[in-house]
Amino acid sequence: MGNYCSNKIQLDKNKSDLVITASSYKLKINLKKYVSLLSNEHGELFSFPIASSLDPLRGKEIIKKISFEKEVDGGKYLDVIFQSQSSVYSSKKYIIRAYPEHLEYFCKVEGTGISLDYVKFFCNDRNQLASPCFNTIYSPRFDWSVGKFFFTPEKTDILGCKQWLSPPPFCFSFEKNQKWNSCGLLVKPGEYNFNNYEYAGSKNGFTLNLHYEGHTQINGNFETPHLYMKFNSDSENSSVADYADYLRAEKYVKGGEGRKEIPAWWKRPLFCGWGQQRLDYRDDHDGGENNEWSNCGDYANEMFYRKYIKILESKNINPGTVIIDCFWAKHTAYAEPNSLYWNDMRGFIDEQHEKGRHVLLWFT
Repeated sequence: MGNYCSNKIQLDKNKSDLVITASSYKLKINLKKYVSLLSNEHGELFSFPIASSLDPLRGKEIIKKISFEKEVDGGKYLDVIFQSQSSVYSSKKYIIRAYPEHLEYFCKVEGTGISLDYVKFFCNDRNQLASPCFNTIYSPRFDWSVGKFFFTPEKTDILGCKQWLSPPPFCFSFEKNQKWNSCGLLVKPGEYNFNNYEYAGSKNGFTLNLHYEGHTQINGNFETPHLYMKFNSDSENSSVADYADYLRAEKYVKGGEGRKEIPAWWKRPLFCGWGQQRLDYRDDHDGGENNEWSNCGDYANEMFYRKYIKILESKNINPGTVIIDCFWAKHTAYAEPNSLYWNDMRGFIDEQHEKGRHVLLWFT
């Protein structure tokens, strides 16, 4: 038996089990089966295999001989460390880091010349998955149809860079007995080299995935982002807010250093032409879009945008930003204006700059 972190974490250990007890959670680790049970004051939240897969761009990692290595008193936290053999990495460790108020999980590997594809937390090569005991998951992202997006544990959802201009917080929140438990990512500045944070559910369990697509090359030591788990918030948004507060407090993100000066143009209206493109198209086509919204791209042209600016100015509306929306370009993903639509896009943009406006081109 041990006592760590100024009596705020209790460690109990025998030959087959290790139990960590903190103020808001309890972690039970079976050292023989290598499966952890995460429990809070409302009962078991979920269980998960110790192993996680870090698959290379071509191929799949095979994991063998997982074993408990040691526990380490870090002063402010307690580390429980496992190791395994890997078909890809020369060294691989799994770390559960217990703080008095929250829990972290991450992996460390060593390797050379490896292009990383997927990090699959709580999933080994035998497809043993985490087992949910929570009821509902909150995904703090934009959705067209609802104000808040919830889903059930067997479903899949993604928090990522495709979330309509701005990525959401990388934090899912799990509900049990009307209490919410955050499960977010702690990522060091400069290491956001993955496209999304995915909750991948199925009838057999779930994993939490990061898709790197080869954008990270491992040559030497590599440490995954940490999973951050905090417990027993009263609402789904307060659970996400707890996560965001921790990011700022620990300098994972900037913020909270005091009020910053906001440029004047940012306080002015933003005008995006897409809605007006669609309205004009419908007005010219019997109120419809012929079952294809992309037809409205024909209206991303100089004549219509000059008309839109003229209407705004006639109403004494002075936007700080003008967004020229989809299909202004001659070819998708190339920054060359369609000469059939734009006689002088450079001139149009210069005119807006002279009026103190910014121009944003929707780049597909």
